[in-house]
Amino acid sequence: MRQPEMMTALALERTQRIRIGTGGILLPLYPAEKVAELMSLLSEHGDRTDTGVGRAALDDAAYGEKIAALARTFGTRHNPVPGEPAGRVWVRGAGGSASPLAGAVGAGYAHGHFFVPRGGEAATTAYRTSAGEHGHRPHTVLAVHAVTAETAERARAMADTMLLWRPQGPRPRRSDPVRRDGPVPPVDRPGTHPCEGMLGRDHRRHARRSSLVTGSPRRSPWAR
Repeated sequence: MRQPEMMTALALERTQRIRIGTGGILLPLYPAEKVAELMSLLSEHGDRTDTGVGRAALDDAAYGEKIAALARTFGTRHNPVPGEPAGRVWVRGAGGSASPLAGAVGAGYAHGHFFVPRGGEAATTAYRTSAGEHGHRPHTVLAVHAVTAETAERARAMADTMLLWRPQGPRPRRSDPVRRDGPVPPVDRPGTHPCEGMLGRDHRRHARRSSLVTGSPRRSPWAR
């Protein structure tokens, strides 16, 4: 999603109390001042917005400087709260290179387990070490794919639909229906996708399934 702040605005408009974050604005595409301006507009819905940034595979020599600038800017707008990073700025990462950078500038670190379901412990350790070396308190978040429904069976069906939708690679082959980023069958119409039978045999899809958190509200792993 190239403009998550648009989705954030819709979520803020439809809610009243919960905190809403941008997930991952691709910071290499914008000046820090532009992101600060966008987030200031979103704060008109109340003091319940978090700024999440990332860089994906984009190169940006000024990436660290931009994060630091955002932390300074929002640090003067949000009152410090225990358990939260300066200015409510979070850096999303998955490969490990972003975590020590976030620690060095005092931002929080959100590990994208949903994107790369491994390496989280090493990345978080590197972040905490960097934060300590630069005099900052560490703040971490684990970002996961979570699917919940009235029953565990319904949640698994919804998760399978999501796995069918997600393409396997950046260069789809027309002969492979799983690789097309197109419509998928509704959850209530099982067996209508030509590759539904591959869900149990595709190793990459199986690995993604193992990274999902699914269940009903009463029996899900986080309902404790």
